[in-house]
Amino acid sequence: MKNKIKKQILKKLCLNKELTKSEKDLLKKYKLSGGGSIGIISKVCRYCKKELSEENFEFSTTYWSPMLAPCCNNNACKESGEKQEAYECQNIDKNCNECKYFERIEFSSNIIAQTANIFGNIGCYIGECKQKKIKVGANRNIFQGMDCFVHRYNKK
Repeated sequence: MKNKIKKQILKKLCLNKELTKSEKDLLKKYKLSGGGSIGIISKVCRYCKKELSEENFEFSTTYWSPMLAPCCNNNACKESGEKQEAYECQNIDKNCNECKYFERIEFSSNIIAQTANIFGNIGCYIGECKQKKIKVGANRNIFQGMDCFVHRYNKK
């Protein structure tokens, strides 16, 4: 299903609007094809919790599994909400990529990573941990659970 049509259908579902027969058929076909979730269905902004309407409806994309989610069209709300969500998720992931001690050296899309925390044939950033003085690998949006993790935005 094309993204524009997907957004149109999701917006109608969020605002409790009636779908046309062709939209219902497309949605059914999408679900039957294993297309997964069309997105998060809600009538309130995921960040400020204001009720949404035709006039203030916008989409945001979730951090971990890119999925459409409704939000208000207030750019400050959307931007700060997305940044806060990313920060919270990155603090759960505890990945070297977002650590203040990680210094990137190179990215390789096909490297046999032989570092202190990643092994195997993957694409990743290779760099140095300035705290432990060791070579480490890092990817975005992947859980590593490093106990020594300190987010790059943290002051301490």
